[in-house]
Amino acid sequence: MVAAWLAASARAAGRQDDPSFARWMLSRHEGTYDPRMERYWELLAILKGWQYDPTVAKAYPWLIEGLRRRIEGSGRANADRGTRPD
Repeated sequence: MVAAWLAASARAAGRQDDPSFARWMLSRHEGTYDPRMERYWELLAILKGWQYDPTVAKAYPWLIEGLRRRIEGSGRANADRGTRPD
């Protein structure tokens, strides 16, 4: 799922789906993720009378971990071929 999301994100951004794009996405998502955000959105929904859906907040740690593993995997694959990662 992370690979498909990353490929779609790269297309939408007009970029190549390569290790440098994955690193860029990881830095953006790590920089904006705060585990307390789920509680913030839950409380805001209560105050505003909105329907609360925790799916996105719960997906962030999973997404970040998937990006890390994809980046680590690309580094190992390049090392196995004797090339440098992007």
